[in-house]
Amino acid sequence: MLGSNAQPALLRRYHVLSTTLIVCAVVLLAQLLWLQLVRGVDYRRRALRQSVRMLWVPALRGAMYDRTMTVIADNRPAFDLDVNVRELSPRARTNVTRHLAVILRQPESNVWAALRSKRHLPYEPVRVASDLSHDSMTRVAEQLGDLPAVELSVDPVRRYPQRGGACHAIGYVSKVPPNHPGLRAGQYSLNDRVGVSGIERVCERILHGVNGKRLVQVDRASRFVDTIEQRPPMPGQNVMLTLHMQLQSVLERAFSNRVGAAVALDPNNGEILALVSSPGFDQNMFAGPVTPERYGALLNDPRRPLLNRAIAGQYPLGSVFKLITAIAGLEYGVLTSNTVFYDQGIFELGGMRVRNFHRQRYGTVDLIKALRVSCNTFFCTYAVPIGVRRLVAVAQRFHLGEKTGIELPDEKAGLLPDPWWKRTHLREPWFPGDTVNLSIGHGFLLVTPLQVACMVAAIATDGGWCAPRLVRGYEINHRIVPAQPPARPEVLPFRRETLALVKRGMWEVVNHPQGSGRLAAVPGLAVAGKTGSALTPAQTFGWFAGFAPFNEPKLVIAVVVEQAETGGKDAAPIARAGFAAYFGIDLTRHTNHVTNASFSD
Repeated sequence: MLGSNAQPALLRRYHVLSTTLIVCAVVLLAQLLWLQLVRGVDYRRRALRQSVRMLWVPALRGAMYDRTMTVIADNRPAFDLDVNVRELSPRARTNVTRHLAVILRQPESNVWAALRSKRHLPYEPVRVASDLSHDSMTRVAEQLGDLPAVELSVDPVRRYPQRGGACHAIGYVSKVPPNHPGLRAGQYSLNDRVGVSGIERVCERILHGVNGKRLVQVDRASRFVDTIEQRPPMPGQNVMLTLHMQLQSVLERAFSNRVGAAVALDPNNGEILALVSSPGFDQNMFAGPVTPERYGALLNDPRRPLLNRAIAGQYPLGSVFKLITAIAGLEYGVLTSNTVFYDQGIFELGGMRVRNFHRQRYGTVDLIKALRVSCNTFFCTYAVPIGVRRLVAVAQRFHLGEKTGIELPDEKAGLLPDPWWKRTHLREPWFPGDTVNLSIGHGFLLVTPLQVACMVAAIATDGGWCAPRLVRGYEINHRIVPAQPPARPEVLPFRRETLALVKRGMWEVVNHPQGSGRLAAVPGLAVAGKTGSALTPAQTFGWFAGFAPFNEPKLVIAVVVEQAETGGKDAAPIARAGFAAYFGIDLTRHTNHVTNASFSD
């Protein structure tokens, strides 16, 4: 039995213990109230972020159609192989890797590289293989039961039915780069495909659509638990182009894999009917994984198939520029319809000598004949009286030396030289010989095929210059919405009599027995045009630019061929094939008998 002295001590201990417990309880209660009432919202938000993840559901990319509603870009289903790495133990991961390497017939190192890739988030499955072949997909599906954490998914992949047709105009898609603004803004996923070139790039926001989102709950090991919420994707809008794929295909085949470019357009509204850059490439190779070897082969190809020569190839124009010289001479009174010149086959200015092609002598020459046979000495003789400033002023009216404004990226402006340019860039004065060279399309002048097509279109329509366009409209909510209102042609300040005389010369280029562009003639169709052979130390660029029908122009075609002999021999037949195809004329029933005069320029 405890003594009387022990009871007070025991009582004190009891009070101390009770007080301590009460203080602890009060502290715990205060902390609990602090966590629940003051910091509760913040902690709940953090917990939600740690347990709920957002997964992307890819949107179906919009299709592309030509003016006849022919499909030129759409989508096809593709099987992809994903692995939920976090669900596998190290040993299971090794076994799955070995198994997949055998099934996919790939080295184990490739599978390991995919599994260790940093292009995914911890809670997302890792994409090991994309766009599986039918055989690979079948082998994986048959053994899914033995492949834990492995999934087969179906995603849309871009398809180009024309297999390289109009590849530079249409463009292609590729995996989204890490610095893409849509990725940084949270609008794209790491597995998205984005437009890299052409209309695919220009209309990316319209074609891509809006990705869907799926909120999933995961545990602390980032393993999937449940789907909380799902927002379906919104497919991209379809895009209608101005292209005429039948004409496009004919012009591409006419090049026979030669290097060059061609542009066909409607001179009345600037709509691009064909945009050819040869050689091209099959965009389907970019729809799925591209090996460095295949991409390197394209980049290192000396013929540069990725370059869009139609809008970014900058070429000396040669004798097609004589159309500008003729207009300048007529507008400023240096030339008239009665101007007559006696050609002796050579033009001399100081130590400068210019001869006609193949040293030909044409005798008595007026403006019409000078255009028909592409007489160098005629235009060189009148170049200095016309003057460089007048030549440049007329060329500027046709927008040479500046971008046309077509929707495609990476268009080049070419070069329209003048005394100021030469003094600024070369620190040399402008000599009369520079004016002579410019008058026949040589010297420093550089143009793109698209610029030349727009120039000839303005001549064909008696002075109406139209800005070229490639996008015709968009399909929004099952309705076709024009991409832009019809633009009025820019009326150039040239007299109709001037353009009529130049057009008459262009008609004789194609239809006269001595015309330099006789190989562009199409039976039953009045074609007019101008040839050009731009000689450089490295090669000759052959040109033909023309329009048809003569009295009511509906089609303009400009062609340039690299490593050519002459424009009349190499470029004119390509244009002829295009004119015949567009107007439905069967050339197999007609033979174009020509003389060597057709190859004079």
